[in-house]
Amino acid sequence: MYFDFDKKSESKLVLKRAGTQPGSGEERLLFWASKGTQLNDYAFYDCTYDNEGNPTNVWRHFFRFPEHVMEENGYICVYTHPGNGHARMNGKRILTYRMDNENDILNEGGDVVCVIKIRSTVAYELDGE
Repeated sequence: MYFDFDKKSESKLVLKRAGTQPGSGEERLLFWASKGTQLNDYAFYDCTYDNEGNPTNVWRHFFRFPEHVMEENGYICVYTHPGNGHARMNGKRILTYRMDNENDILNEGGDVVCVIKIRSTVAYELDGE
């Protein structure tokens, strides 16, 4: 199933479509980014659910975009499965990333994908002792 979104957002990165594209069989998320958007400032995750359908915080799928500044308004495709092909829109290749999951991450309906803007990151290195 493929879902289109027309949600108004002030974010510079907006989810436009999600799910398995008809004809391709590949699950993907399609984002639109405005000019000058640093993709590394954004990440997304899905919600997961228990056997009764209640939201949980177990085994969420998380993806943070790598460093890349969109030079013009453009689309970004994130495939959830491994592979090496690139997404195209109107015959033109678009920026493509892969999460390399073995299974689909999106449910057919009622699932939630959250796009978050990362304001700061602090990395803590573990010394192993």
